Amino acid sequence: MFGTNLAAILLAVSLVLLLSGFAPDRARKKAGISVLASLTTTSLAVVAMSVPLAFYTDTLIERNTIRDAVIDSVNHWSRFSPQEIFNVRLQDELIIIDIAGDIRPRSTRSLAEEIASRVGHDVNLRVQWIQSESSVVHGRFRGERRALSRVLPRSFENLH
Repeated sequence: MFGTNLAAILLAVSLVLLLSGFAPDRARKKAGISVLASLTTTSLAVVAMSVPLAFYTDTLIERNTIRDAVIDSVNHWSRFSPQEIFNVRLQDELIIIDIAGDIRPRSTRSLAEEIASRVGHDVNLRVQWIQSESSVVHGRFRGERRALSRVLPRSFENLH
């Protein structure tokens, strides 16, 4: 990207200086061939770097469009269930979604069909569900009470 920008800037500056008559007539006539060769070389460099970047940019746009469609579809699909979406990634031709929740998610076939309709072609989908459970209990201690901060080691206090 940097090389393309630099070559394009050099080309634009060269053209502006050439067209504005910055060089004296004598120097322009003498260096006419080298100016033409420099402009041609710079133009070819801009084209040579721009074509692959255009293809790469097109690929990025397509991947981001698919990712946005997947995220919108997943949010719509999971709006009725208490699932938390951890990660959505594209791996070759496979869409991988990592979710967690305390109940099994709904059928993923409807999610795959919704994603396919949004992106406009067939999709392969893998939903990885992590069952999360939590519990809160109260334990009774029968003895001298001490503050937990004095008992627990420092490294234990920083755990989440």
